[in-house]
Amino acid sequence: MEGYLTKFSNEMQKVLVHLDNRLRNIHTGIANIQPICALIVNYNGKSMRIDQIAKVQIQDTRQIIIRPNLKMFIQLIEKAILSANLGYNPRNEGEIIRIIVPSLTQEIRNAELKKIKTVTEDARMRIRTIQTEARKIEKESQKKGSMITIPASFEKDITKLCETSLKKIQELSLQKEKELTIR
Repeated sequence: MEGYLTKFSNEMQKVLVHLDNRLRNIHTGIANIQPICALIVNYNGKSMRIDQIAKVQIQDTRQIIIRPNLKMFIQLIEKAILSANLGYNPRNEGEIIRIIVPSLTQEIRNAELKKIKTVTEDARMRIRTIQTEARKIEKESQKKGSMITIPASFEKDITKLCETSLKKIQELSLQKEKELTIR
């Protein structure tokens, strides 16, 4: 039972981490370096993340500064940002790349709120799928001649895990919605 409980707990934790990463990439009108750091630049046949070849920092709430380790990376980084379609217009200033984060219009804000709802619902569905899978294993264990032994508290434990995960999903969603609507 502990093996199955740990397995399902780990799967639910992965869903929460995935949701958190997706929510971090949603524009809120303030500078966020995560989407930029995760971009891939190809140099001499090697793929590298931008944060591996440059120092990426937030200048203030609306500015991101990228300081490449080598000057030759500037155009590669600029090209990667433009092709990623993040809604940023990088400005090459010779030694650094400056990004001014655009303020959000109400239309964009509404679109971002829809994204939040979509990724949140996707996470909820994944948690419910894990719960369904756990219940199938429990039913298999109850069949005569089954090699799986699961105690009676298994369903209660899985339900508690699901409720905790769904609550955390709700908290992450509300926090991101709050960030988006405050600005």
